[in-house]
Amino acid sequence: MTGDVEASSGLLEPASELLIQASEAYRRVVADPEGAADAVRHLVAEARRAGDQRALVAALRAEAWLERSRLAHDRAIALLDEAVRTARRRQLQPQWREALVTRGAVRQELGRTGAAQRDLTKAAAFLGDDVDVELEHQQATLHQNSGRVAKAAEAYRRILAAPGASAEVRAKAANNLGVIEVQSGRLDVGLGLFELATEEVGKVGPGLAAAIAEGRAWATVRAGRLSEGLALFDEAAAMWTAVGWPLGELYIEYAEALTDLRLIPEARREAQRAVTMLDGSGIALMAAEAKVRAAQLALLAGDLVAAGEQA
Repeated sequence: MTGDVEASSGLLEPASELLIQASEAYRRVVADPEGAADAVRHLVAEARRAGDQRALVAALRAEAWLERSRLAHDRAIALLDEAVRTARRRQLQPQWREALVTRGAVRQELGRTGAAQRDLTKAAAFLGDDVDVELEHQQATLHQNSGRVAKAAEAYRRILAAPGASAEVRAKAANNLGVIEVQSGRLDVGLGLFELATEEVGKVGPGLAAAIAEGRAWATVRAGRLSEGLALFDEAAAMWTAVGWPLGELYIEYAEALTDLRLIPEARREAQRAVTMLDGSGIALMAAEAKVRAAQLALLAGDLVAAGEQA
């Protein structure tokens, strides 16, 4: 047994080499999902063979985030359910908490906000008075998606001020706070936050960089910088394709930006592309968002039949 020392079940135990590799694999999936795919699956198999339960939970978490990046959310939930069960049965910390936080994030994307909140609440109970910025970020995201924007913004600002926040979490927090600021009409502040997110994500990898690029393109268009924003959307699409991400969510954001410019036919085309890609994918929240956008655009175009169908 080699490597770092970690807390588990109230005891200090040395982390196995497999656990160290599995924990690093999760960070690699965040940075470059497809680039890490083979290594992640190998680590899951190795942890099972070795009977290393901590490494298995960490590797299952990494594989789940990989499946989530492919929009295979049901598969991701199945992997995270196994990770949570295993960690709970063996009372493994911090792997139990990490698996709960990740499952909460995936459940949120599926529109299961109550279940997501339960996972985050359970994860927070392990911490006592300690702070986990990744957990705080997921809670802030849930606040934001549930309409509690002021609470979300306050949390994002705390994360950005925290000296121990990783580049990954800082990039996500800056991106999400940038969305809030732009939607609130504080365009310069929002664009500055997207610049910060872009700077931070350079320390992480192409996967998260692709997500930040989409947000920056959306904000640039909303700020009235049309040609620059549309060029950034093209760049973001290329980045998403390069890392193997389905483009459904990007099409939704593109449609919203085109709507703001009153380019209704073009916006309808992008919204319909999003509906086609996301409908039946199992990602209820994103699919519903795409259909709402398509219905709104059909109304703007005077197509009441199509609006009714999407609604």
